[in-house]
Amino acid sequence: EKAIKYYEEAIVDGCKVALENLGDLYYQTKDYQKAISYYLRNSTSVSCQKKLADIYMEAENTDEAVIWYKKASNNEDIESSYKLGLIYEDLNNLEDAKKYYLLAAKKNHLNSKLHLGRIYYNEGNYEESKKMLDVCANENNAYAQHMVALIYENYYSDHTNAKYWYEKSKNQGLVESIFNLGQISLKLEEDELAKKYFKENISIKFFKSSKEKSKKSRKETKRNEKGRSCTSA
Repeated sequence: EKAIKYYEEAIVDGCKVALENLGDLYYQTKDYQKAISYYLRNSTSVSCQKKLADIYMEAENTDEAVIWYKKASNNEDIESSYKLGLIYEDLNNLEDAKKYYLLAAKKNHLNSKLHLGRIYYNEGNYEESKKMLDVCANENNAYAQHMVALIYENYYSDHTNAKYWYEKSKNQGLVESIFNLGQISLKLEEDELAKKYFKENISIKFFKSSKEKSKKSRKETKRNEKGRSCTSA
């Protein structure tokens, strides 16, 4: 309450930062209507625009969220451009998704490059896809490494570079890369190497499946124990 009083006094004195601070206080206590009312009084601030958009997204009011993310994006906020890309991709509006991902990607936003790379790949635009994914692959993103390998293998027929990137993503635990390494080895008539990769692939899948079954079994045991203790009580 002291903080509210302090901020209200600062607002009367014309302090715009206090409007946002008070909005933040209400946002934290989940009084969203009050938070919105204070953010709206400082709506030219990029951080207030983003917070308004975030509140509307939490309330599943996508249309209103888009309005405020666009305002922030127009003020060169990279994260808002990325979030617009996510919204449009989720709505399957890929042209608008690409537009906003590109705005963020131009400022080296890695996740935007990753999403763009995937969209371009699915469109069959492999060269543009590779340009985007290369950056993420070099930042050690396993998914990007796998996708770059796929492009080398299927678009460029470059098995050397494909193997290099599959090995990178394999070392980060991507099972699909192990299988693809086995397939390339078969193409190159490296049968012993192919066997090694396929065995490794099966072992990992078996390990993951066993781990999942064990986890399920433990949960069941705990549930049964709870049931028994309730009955005995």
